[in-house]
Amino acid sequence: MKQWKEKLAVWGKWVGMTGVAVWIIFSMFDSKNAAYSTIEVIVLFCILFFAYRYGPGTATICAAACGICAAFITGQLESEAILVILGLMAGTFRMIGKIGSIIGFITAAVGIGIVYVPDLLKDSWIELGISVVMFGILPKYLTMPEEKRQTVVTVAPPMNDFDGSIGIRIRKIEEAFLELSKLFAKFDIEPASGEAEIFWRCRYMENRMVFGEQMMELAEMMRSFREEIGRSADITMQVDQMIRERLREMNLKVERIAMIENENKRSELMITLCAESGQTVTIKEIAQQLSWAIGRRLKPQGDSAGAVGVQTKTIRLEEEPQFQMLYGVARTIKDDSECSGDSFSFQEMQGGKVLMSLCDGMGSGQQAFEESRKAIELTEQLIEAGFHPQTVLRLVNQAFVMNDNFHPIAIDVALADLHTGLCDFTKSGAAVTFIRHGEQIEVLQSETLPIGILQETLPMESLYRLKDGDLVIMMTDGVLEAIQGNQKEDVLKEFCRMQKGKNPQEIADKVLEFACGQDSETKDDMTVLVAGIWKK
Repeated sequence: MKQWKEKLAVWGKWVGMTGVAVWIIFSMFDSKNAAYSTIEVIVLFCILFFAYRYGPGTATICAAACGICAAFITGQLESEAILVILGLMAGTFRMIGKIGSIIGFITAAVGIGIVYVPDLLKDSWIELGISVVMFGILPKYLTMPEEKRQTVVTVAPPMNDFDGSIGIRIRKIEEAFLELSKLFAKFDIEPASGEAEIFWRCRYMENRMVFGEQMMELAEMMRSFREEIGRSADITMQVDQMIRERLREMNLKVERIAMIENENKRSELMITLCAESGQTVTIKEIAQQLSWAIGRRLKPQGDSAGAVGVQTKTIRLEEEPQFQMLYGVARTIKDDSECSGDSFSFQEMQGGKVLMSLCDGMGSGQQAFEESRKAIELTEQLIEAGFHPQTVLRLVNQAFVMNDNFHPIAIDVALADLHTGLCDFTKSGAAVTFIRHGEQIEVLQSETLPIGILQETLPMESLYRLKDGDLVIMMTDGVLEAIQGNQKEDVLKEFCRMQKGKNPQEIADKVLEFACGQDSETKDDMTVLVAGIWKK
């Protein structure tokens, strides 16, 4: 029975819109023989529509504009006052619903006709009736008041007031990691005698310090995650009705809807649903329809090629960022080497972020490649898990220091937020990075040592807000060392500034070609990674 009611509601909406369209077409072709004024019907309908959807203020503006036009044509100013009163009355009673606006509209017309203009009811009762019927049969989502359509979000409570079960459990984990880090820091050992014993005791102390710092980093990550949950706002109730209504029109049965918005106003929507009547609806199509319904551009999270069928499925949609990023890479290997020791990565992550990483392994060949590849993979996993890039490079450094078989590596990481354009550049022993904006070049340098040399390192970090058309040019030391002269960075900076193109792959090829042309011999592996950002 419920399904039939929902289908009848959908059919009623289509019938309503079809009826309005047929009336408009019929009036256009039969305006001479009609017993009413089509223009007057449209004016009265617009006033009633704007009064209910946007309120009495907008309705008054619409009525005044229409009244001024009518006054120029007829020479009578009372029409403007009549239309303004109709709009004010219809907008005043809009809180009751559509029926309230209709009652206010008709009451005002009847009152004006009885008290002020008797000819109003006599000459325009047909136009009044048609405009009310047209407004009444329009679908609800077309006439819905604007304040209900918008998703107004209240400020989420601060972290100290976040006492949900998830927050409490995360806080307990955070406290446990802090206690473990203190335990490693306070643990005492007896003095050693003998050179070998002293060596192993020192290594043990180093490992203990590493474990303690890792526990501290884990506690910091849990705290950051707990604060992020506390700042997120649940806006499900504000958009639930609109989403369910649109999905019912697509013959989709909804079991659960959850929509949250974080402190940066980014929305994430999770829906558990299935398709009816044995049909299949793509997730991309669902995202497009819901984007129109709630007024926010949504896209499938992860793989957009999925679809919803008869089996219940949970889909995740996230707000589409305003920027997009493309990249290009150019590489060459050292002479007489079997493979490059450099590794790179360009990965699109959840939440509208993009991770670019470039790692220069010590030397060239298979061993250098394996070490740089492992560093890149570990960096990707930790950043995707929620660690801050600077924390990630510190953890990677500690992992490499504990292993005698690994050699020092230089690593360059850039984490870009495609919603805001803010990019976090983190370097540890890496070569220079150029950011090109038009004809201007920003230079980012690193004064820290490569990973794997010292027990404790603090990677260089800098924030830069990328703009439409900016290019990020990252490279390994081999590219810079191939430039002739003492002012290598200035020469390469000027070359990048003079390039007119914006294609990342073309720029990467030109930079590598320029570096290789400086010397007839390739003395080191060279990798150039270029990324460009554009507004959608």
